[in-house]
Amino acid sequence: MTNNNISHDSYQKHQKIFALCGIIAPILFIVLVIVESLLRQGYSQILNDVSDLGLGPYALIQNISFMIFGLLSIGFAMDLVLICQTALEKQLNG
Repeated sequence: MTNNNISHDSYQKHQKIFALCGIIAPILFIVLVIVESLLRQGYSQILNDVSDLGLGPYALIQNISFMIFGLLSIGFAMDLVLICQTALEKQLNG
C-alpha cells in the first residue's frame, strides 16, 4: 500500500467531518461577527469593514473567529479535493 492510498483512506474516514466544516465555518463566522458588532459601540455593519472588528477591546474574538474560519475552510477544501479525486478516478477507470 502506498502513502497516497493511506492518506486517501484516511480522508474517506473523515469525509463527513470535513463536509461539516464547510457548513459550520460560515455560520460560526457570521454569528461571531454579529456578537462582536453588538459589543462594539458605534460599529455599523453597513459602513464599517468586518476587519475593523479585529482592532480594539474585543479584537481577540474576531481574530480567533478568523483563525477558526480559516481552519474549518481548510478542512472543507480537503474534502473537496477528495471528492474531486474520487470522481476523476471513477471516470478514468471506467
